[in-house]
Amino acid sequence: YISYLYPYSLLNLTTPGGQVFGGKVNSFAATSFLKVTVREPRPYDGSVRTSFPSGHSTTAFAFASYVTAEHGILPFGVFATGLATLTAASRMNDNKHYLHDVVAGATIGTAYGLGLHYLYLDASNEDGNTKKSAKLDLIPIYSTDVKGIVVDLKF
Repeated sequence: YISYLYPYSLLNLTTPGGQVFGGKVNSFAATSFLKVTVREPRPYDGSVRTSFPSGHSTTAFAFASYVTAEHGILPFGVFATGLATLTAASRMNDNKHYLHDVVAGATIGTAYGLGLHYLYLDASNEDGNTKKSAKLDLIPIYSTDVKGIVVDLKF
């Protein structure tokens, strides 16, 4: 079964550490897939075609959005989001990305960070106990013949 070949599938995504790692791995995979598909040139060198979207912004915002959702806006969310914003700004300042590259990266990262947090929120059962029951795997596929993403959702 293909989803078990994906490295993070064997981790426990019901723990905060596993969710952060899963968010970063998934957002990195989506970003990598888009980089080889879109092939936008970088601002500093038109021959390097991996500008869109920004991977640094993606992983920074995946982490920041998860921290904000898990621990609240004050003080941790503001701090984490501020660091992610500085990461994105530094990528533009260093002439590595355009504004739309870092905005796309921030959007992808935020979607994965929040998505994994809310996907694995505790759901109360009838006994008052809590359980985490959902599992999501997004597996990018890229070869000369096939390009796409496999979505495996279990709940």
